[in-house]
Amino acid sequence: MAGPAVSLALARAGVESVLVERRPSAPDAGSYLTVAPNGLSAMDALGVLNAVAAVGFPSRDNVMYGADGRLLGRLSLGPPVRDGLVALTLKRSQLAARLTEEARARGVDVRHGSAVAAVSDTGDDVQVVLADGTTLTGDLVIGADGVRSVVRRAIDPAAPDARYVGLTNFGGITDDAHGLEPEAWHFVFGRKAFFGAHPTPDGRAVWFVNVPEPPISPSSGTR
Repeated sequence: MAGPAVSLALARAGVESVLVERRPSAPDAGSYLTVAPNGLSAMDALGVLNAVAAVGFPSRDNVMYGADGRLLGRLSLGPPVRDGLVALTLKRSQLAARLTEEARARGVDVRHGSAVAAVSDTGDDVQVVLADGTTLTGDLVIGADGVRSVVRRAIDPAAPDARYVGLTNFGGITDDAHGLEPEAWHFVFGRKAFFGAHPTPDGRAVWFVNVPEPPISPSSGTR
């Protein structure tokens, strides 16, 4: 999401950019997230708020419970932005897809399926070498390539490696929201695990859980 957002900001400032994306296309998969009103204000400044709002649903509060079902508290997700729009919950992949579509529509050179293999600074410009051997040259490279960033390593070879923090996250969608309060996240805190669920406008519920488990290796498959 950070890559297309930066490209949109550069386009509004009149700066040409190339958006390099490792994946062949933006998959309609993955987890959900909630964009708070300050994030929505940023999207409004980029001119993409309406496009993003079309694929989300409203979230007003975080409601927190203990493992015994006792209500621990309620926190507002913040005041509405323009037109009464409150925080939005949406699929992460759909947010990335909308931002990328908007960037392409505004003239950004979007290149899917382009993994970055190396980055170097010549002194006069910066060069990015892709996995297929293509070399891109520019005045500036902005790394938005995650915890295993190739760009970060080029800037600081001594940067710390990513480390597993001890929690595995997984989630899904159920067909019945089981009476959950609408427009709110419901969090349950156990001694070792953490659960969250949010009803959708069509009566279903998205949910996730964080549990302490050993790290999952790429060879272990999907769980």
